[in-house]
Amino acid sequence: MDIPSPAIVLPAIPRDYVAAHAAKLGVDADLAVCIAEHESKFQADALGDGDLICPLTGAPQRSRGLFQISDCWHPEVPDDIAFSVTSATEWALSRMKDGHLSEWSTYGSCKKSVGARTVRVASANFEPSRVFAEE
Repeated sequence: MDIPSPAIVLPAIPRDYVAAHAAKLGVDADLAVCIAEHESKFQADALGDGDLICPLTGAPQRSRGLFQISDCWHPEVPDDIAFSVTSATEWALSRMKDGHLSEWSTYGSCKKSVGARTVRVASANFEPSRVFAEE
């Protein structure tokens, strides 16, 4: 799988970007939004799991960005991808589309609650490319 190129993130609403991009890729938008919300509260600079030790390396691990991408289990994803709303979303949605939903600890609870949620994109004409500019 190709890792998306780094992106410059302009101010916008990550929830709307995730929802729109998920719908575009055929991934359940409600589920993707729920995962991002519960993993990071939509904070692209979120850092977590620093208290855990990576069983592969013995080093402290970090979960990074909007989707809390683990540097232990996904060392192929550099920080500039993990901390970018656009690149991390592309990467995470690709993993979700390929059936790797259980990689997120929040998947189980999101799967249960997704039927009760409605995600509203900012407008019917929302275009992620107008909000986020790629390098």
